[in-house]
Amino acid sequence: MDKLISLLTPNNLLWAAAILILLFLLREYRRQRHPIRVFLMSSGSGLAALLLAHFFGDVIGFSPPFSLFTIGISAVLGVPGVLLLAAIHFFL
Repeated sequence: MDKLISLLTPNNLLWAAAILILLFLLREYRRQRHPIRVFLMSSGSGLAALLLAHFFGDVIGFSPPFSLFTIGISAVLGVPGVLLLAAIHFFL
């Protein structure tokens, strides 16, 4: 039991949440008639959400920097990825 509790670190929980979101999004992309188009729209909306959070995030206290990590998360996971970055910022 102690070994299980030691695995529940914030970093591991973050990875678990990112993997679950990615698996959910992949399942949804496979269900679509045009999965590439849906993926590109999701990536575009994620990048747009990152831009909005970067430039106007000072109002809520979350202004993510532009880095390969944040751009990659928002491009692959879309808007849920930007929300995950915000949750990490506020809760960790």
